[in-house]
Amino acid sequence: MKIAFFSTMEGVPWGASEELWSQAAGLLQQRGHQVAVSCKYWPALAPRLQAIQHHGGAVQRRSRLAKIVRNVRRSFAAVGLYRGWLKRLHPDLVLVSSASQTGDLSVALDCLDLGVPYAILLHAANPAEGVRAQRRALYRQAYEGARTCFFVSQAVLRLMRALLASRFAAAEIVENPPNVSRTTRPPWPATEPVWKLACPARFDLASKGHDVIFEVLSDTKWRDRPLQVCLWGPDSAERAHLAELARLLGVHPQVEFCGLAHDIGRLWAHHHGLLLPSRHEGVPMATVEAMLCGRIPIVTQVGRNAEFVDDGETGFLAAAATVELVDQALERAWQERDRWQSMGRLAAHRIRQRTSADPVADFCDRLLQCAADA
Repeated sequence: MKIAFFSTMEGVPWGASEELWSQAAGLLQQRGHQVAVSCKYWPALAPRLQAIQHHGGAVQRRSRLAKIVRNVRRSFAAVGLYRGWLKRLHPDLVLVSSASQTGDLSVALDCLDLGVPYAILLHAANPAEGVRAQRRALYRQAYEGARTCFFVSQAVLRLMRALLASRFAAAEIVENPPNVSRTTRPPWPATEPVWKLACPARFDLASKGHDVIFEVLSDTKWRDRPLQVCLWGPDSAERAHLAELARLLGVHPQVEFCGLAHDIGRLWAHHHGLLLPSRHEGVPMATVEAMLCGRIPIVTQVGRNAEFVDDGETGFLAAAATVELVDQALERAWQERDRWQSMGRLAAHRIRQRTSADPVADFCDRLLQCAADA
């Protein structure tokens, strides 16, 4: 079969939302299927896209249309621009991968117009952002015309149903692949001279809640405790802003900016737990990866965190990303710090029970079934 992948990612060259579809494309190639990709042009081709291209996949990098596509934030101006791409490919199925609910779904409407079967994969939805009223009917048309709508959590599915007032009869929940092997068992680090919590998340104050961490740590009780929070992420303007905020609140001695983590297993060999007070998420893979590595998560009830974390047994949940609620969760965790290692062992066991051993293969099977049913 021939499966085409269309990524709506515009803001950055690569992100967690690109992992499931790109790994699925690679696996489909290994199984003997044809693959094509359309993504935004960036000067450097991402390694996974290089691999797809190396194995014969056609990778179209959109550059000419970039300015027009960016206007989709105000209207579906790109409808009709992808008809030529679709006609040349004649795919059995197009998967439209959208990082957020405001992604450009013009290609889905082109598929509808041409009678090309397609599916939509949505990774995250921000309740604060919503969907503009003037575009709601177009989004509803795109989702309702899909063979299947894939969502990474029930929370994202519920929000999109509310935003578009649609049932999405053909809706399924899928899992993203973790960026660490399920066999990884990093050693437990020393707790002297400090306990270390890691926050491996892109520097995005609005969604990841770094400011909440700083506000909590600014309280006198935390200044006097041997606790350090290590922020992992690429260098960026947002990182510089957060460093300024840490200095402003006087928490810079307790916060360390550690750069981009290339080896998640090695990261967790030097940290005792995860601290991530996200305001909204699709599925925070940092939670899954920390638990796979035997580390407790201290996280908010967003995405699938409440499904993965048993509060007080395998981690600690804050009801929302407020200073008061995150402080309470962190305080409960601190009082139980001598149990973190045993709680982490239980977390590692339970997360393996609650997640797929091979989410990429599962997703490939579903895509091929969608194409066959079409």
